[in-house]
Amino acid sequence: MQLVFLALLIWGAILWWARQTRPAAPLIIAHRGASAYAPENTLAALHDAIQREATWLEVDVRQTADQIPVLLHDRSVNRTTDGVGTVDKLTLDHLQQLDAGSHFSRTFSGEHIPTLSAVLQLLEASPAVNLLMEVKEPARYPDLGMRIAEAIRAHQLAERVIVMSFDGHWLQDFQNTAPDIQIGCLGFDVKDEDNLENAVFANIHWTRVLMTPWRFRKLKSDGHQVLVWTVDNLALMRLLLWMGVDGITTNRPDILSIDRL
Repeated sequence: MQLVFLALLIWGAILWWARQTRPAAPLIIAHRGASAYAPENTLAALHDAIQREATWLEVDVRQTADQIPVLLHDRSVNRTTDGVGTVDKLTLDHLQQLDAGSHFSRTFSGEHIPTLSAVLQLLEASPAVNLLMEVKEPARYPDLGMRIAEAIRAHQLAERVIVMSFDGHWLQDFQNTAPDIQIGCLGFDVKDEDNLENAVFANIHWTRVLMTPWRFRKLKSDGHQVLVWTVDNLALMRLLLWMGVDGITTNRPDILSIDRL
């Protein structure tokens, strides 16, 4: 009982210290845009994130039936639009007729699923912001990696975009075919050293930092910048920053941007 009490006391002291200490300016990564304030993975959410001083925009990319890369987290459009069906069975023309905003708020009625090209155009117009792109289930979408690479090069943004995926084998293949484009790894599941070797970022769930700090420290000692997802509580953000994370993915990027002023 005394050991439990002592452990709780020490942990409480750490949390209190984290709440009192102003962290160094981290990478502020807007999760699917400022998705606490606007519909996820839309241009509205990305514009909002920029206005709230996010330094990185995080988006999810899939591919349409006519092989156009678009922003969408789920395999289907059911949750985030007024349509139904999986994105790989729907054309871009069909997708752009769907309402991707009203499920969040009537204020965003008429918001559409954006193409990757539209997002890269936004990035061109916003030089202070970079893009963290998660490719969802890439094995489902033929030649998606090639099209992503072509789009990034066409907009001359290779130095401001990082491509990530939970599929470590696909990520390695992508880097082999597009060595000019930076990659990042997602999760500890991508623990093959071959996949991590050239990754700019290692992006892990925040609980892993607390539950397996030795693995987190190894990533740091190996020279990787470590990002965590998804944290919306300032006290927890400060604790994680105190422990050494380099960036935080959040639905509310204004929390960190205001706190660092």
